[in-house]
Amino acid sequence: MYRWLPFVLVLLAIGLLAITFPGIWSDSEAEGSEPRPLPENANDAQGKSIDSVEVPIGALSLTIGSISGNPQKEFRKFEPFVQYIAGLEFENREVEANLKVAESMEEMSEWLRNGEVDIFLDSPFPVAQVCKNSGGRPILRRWKKGVAQYYSVIVVAKDGPITTLEDLRGQLVAFEEPYSTSAYFLPKGTLMQAGFTWKEWPEGQEKPDGGDSIYFRFSGDETNSLLWVLRGMVAAAGVAFKDLDELPEEQAQGLRILHQTPDVPRQVVSVRAGLTPEVESWLRLSLMEMENLEAGRQCLQDFERTTKFDELPGGPEEAFRNIYDLADLLREDLKE
Repeated sequence: MYRWLPFVLVLLAIGLLAITFPGIWSDSEAEGSEPRPLPENANDAQGKSIDSVEVPIGALSLTIGSISGNPQKEFRKFEPFVQYIAGLEFENREVEANLKVAESMEEMSEWLRNGEVDIFLDSPFPVAQVCKNSGGRPILRRWKKGVAQYYSVIVVAKDGPITTLEDLRGQLVAFEEPYSTSAYFLPKGTLMQAGFTWKEWPEGQEKPDGGDSIYFRFSGDETNSLLWVLRGMVAAAGVAFKDLDELPEEQAQGLRILHQTPDVPRQVVSVRAGLTPEVESWLRLSLMEMENLEAGRQCLQDFERTTKFDELPGGPEEAFRNIYDLADLLREDLKE
C-alpha cells in the first residue's frame, strides 16, 4: 500500500500551490486574452524611465528628391547614394531611404512643403527657387564630378566684331536649355544685374538686327552653342567654363572669353523646413564623413564621381546671397 504514497504527496503539493498562487497557471499574453496595462507609475518603476525599456522603434524614413524628365535614368544615377543612406543608422534606428523624381521645380517645391521629400539635391538655381517656394534651406555643397565651384563664361568668335558686353545689344546669344545653371541662369542673370534685358528669339527666324535688348535661343547642348558661334549662327554663347576645355584645340582657338561670371557651388544639398534639427545635424555629419570611410568613398565614386560633401563657403546664407538675388531677377524663368 505504501507504493502509492509518493504520488499522493505530489498531488497534495500541486493542490496546495494552486490554492496559494491561483494565477500561476494563467497566461495574460495567451491568444484571445487582453494584455495587462502598465501601472500608472510605470515611469518611476525601479527608478527608470519607460524610455530605458527596450521596445521596438520605427525606422527613420527619408525621401530624396531630384528633378528630371527621365525618371529611370535618375533612379540609376541616384541608386548608390540612396542605398548608402539606407545603410546608415540614426540613434540606433534603421534608416529607410527612397528617391522621388519631380518633373518641375514647382512640383518639387510642393513635395518639400508637404513633407513628401526630405532632401533635395540639384544645382544652385533650382535649389534656390525650390527653397524660396517651400521654406527649405541649403545645408551642404556637393563636389559633383570632382568640381567644388564653377562659373560661366560668355564666349565670342576670336576675330569677330564683339569686343565688349555693350556690343551684345541687338545680337543673338545661344544657351543650352532653360534649366541649366551654368549655361543659362548664371550668364543671363549676371548680365541682368548689369542692366541688360533679354528677349527670347523664335526658332527658325532670321537673326535679329539691332535693338537695345540681347536676344537668345536654346541650342540643346553646350557644344552646339560653341559650334554655333564658330559658324556665325549666333554672336555669342553662355556656357560653363569647362566646356571650352572639351572642344578640340583647333576649335577652341577660334573662340575668346568675353565675360566671366562669379562662381557658385557645383551642386547643393537642401532639406525641407520641417526636418528636425537632430536629423539635419546627423545628415550633415553623415554626408561629410563619407570621404573618410571606405564604403562612403565607394558610394561617392559611384554617384557621378563625387569627391565629397562639405560646408557651403561662408555658410549657407553667405553662399546663397547672390544666388537668391539672381533668382529674383530670373523669377519668370524659374516659375517652372
